[in-house]
Amino acid sequence: MAEVIANAVFEKAGIDAEAESRGIFAESGACASDYARLAVRNYGLSLEEHIAKQLTPEDIENADIILTMTAEHKKMLEKVCPAEKLFTLKEYAAGEGGNIADPFGQSPAVYMECAEEIIDCINKLAEKIKNEKGNE
Repeated sequence: MAEVIANAVFEKAGIDAEAESRGIFAESGACASDYARLAVRNYGLSLEEHIAKQLTPEDIENADIILTMTAEHKKMLEKVCPAEKLFTLKEYAAGEGGNIADPFGQSPAVYMECAEEIIDCINKLAEKIKNEKGNE
């Protein structure tokens, strides 16, 4: 959900950036869950073409920044990812702690809440990027 939301927000804001989703425990090749597709569809977005991909060393090397949903995920990556490019989404976008909980296996309402939380953070991220670009 974060990838499709981020790319839509970036496009709308005129930000030349691309988000790519990777998973620590992703089943490579898997489709997005029905509830994730439903949640983003409520915002006019689609996950119909989404295919899960496992995080690779090449992804880490090529990324400008790596944002995790939870502090636990961040901790798992600390040994393989440079600290200067590893943050939780909330930490980087809003300067606050906290996690965006994985809705996997929960109700459609939980997926909607998760999507709303991601949208809020991505909007803050877009503002941060625009402000940083304006100060260059």
